[in-house]
Amino acid sequence: MYEFWIKAERFYTTIMPMILLILSVAMIVGLFMFYYTEKRSKKRKVMGISLILLFLGSAMFSFWGHDTYGFWLEQFNYINPGVRSQKKIMGTVIVENPSLVSNYQGVDLSDHYQSLEMYQREEVRQAINHPYLGELNGRHYFAIGKEEQYAFWYRGDVAFTQEKSYMQGTQFRLNDPRFEQLGFTPITPNYLETIYINQEEADQAKDEFPSKVLPFSSGISDWITGALTS
Repeated sequence: MYEFWIKAERFYTTIMPMILLILSVAMIVGLFMFYYTEKRSKKRKVMGISLILLFLGSAMFSFWGHDTYGFWLEQFNYINPGVRSQKKIMGTVIVENPSLVSNYQGVDLSDHYQSLEMYQREEVRQAINHPYLGELNGRHYFAIGKEEQYAFWYRGDVAFTQEKSYMQGTQFRLNDPRFEQLGFTPITPNYLETIYINQEEADQAKDEFPSKVLPFSSGISDWITGALTS
């Protein structure tokens, strides 16, 4: 995959733009020759034949390249600054703005990573060490703070278990570390899919909540959720 990516990226970001540039220059030169040479002159005929051959050759090469590397375009649709912190334009590496990268990485990109062939998916699980307070209008509340004087809430997929409360989700990592040299994120954050709440704890919850309720990220900072939690 890595070798394919290098070749395909070179084709679409360097070779094809150069071909378009050459064709544009050739077209300008051809128009110049057309207007400033005699109608049946040898120069006009040579230029016409040369342009035809150039366009045919470029079209055939472009068709071959797209047929060979077209999968790169499909993969490219799933890449944004959160997935890759740099891009190539005409063979030049352009580094993305760090703030933009950070903003993208703070949202749920699991669907993007799931579709990218250079990443492998892993299931992750982590215990929740915050007491469960109860549920109100589809929001599940957990205590936070040294004296549990605050709460944070979560609205998303929830199930109940006999085990200690825990979160379950996914993480993605590169299956070839060489992609990291190209700016790809080596290991993603944990993407939350389901919170499992201890059934006994849920039965004992009084559904009483503190006045100050914080965003989900205030209680669980190292997991990202696609649910509405703030």
